[in-house]
Amino acid sequence: MRPAGNWIVRLAIALFAVAAADPMPGARAQAQQEAVADDPIAEPEIEQRTRLWASVPRKSYTREQVIAELRDEKRKIREARQAGTEVLRSEVDAEYARMARRMDLTVSELTENLAEGGVGPETIKHRLHADMAWKRYQESR
Repeated sequence: MRPAGNWIVRLAIALFAVAAADPMPGARAQAQQEAVADDPIAEPEIEQRTRLWASVPRKSYTREQVIAELRDEKRKIREARQAGTEVLRSEVDAEYARMARRMDLTVSELTENLAEGGVGPETIKHRLHADMAWKRYQESR
């Protein structure tokens, strides 16, 4: 395995680039959170996302912010799907591989580095899926 080096910083940059594509103001976030209260969020999802954000320097999320972020992602996927926009698992896997390449890592190395922090690849892939679905949904409108 290649030394991790600054992989956390590179991951943070990659994730913030994805997040910056659709910033969500607080009032809208609260309304959206209530709108998807019926989408269950499992404790392991919260724990994984919390670990992910805990590994990023100078970035801390409260439990409530983590839950709001997960609900927003689930809402985006659901709304896109209801509008007929689907994102294949293979497309999400390909985007995960591109993210690894941008960080100068192989997919295995990225997955291993995440695992060292107690984070599974599905945590990143869920976020990628939501962002890809939402982008396609927005483009189709």
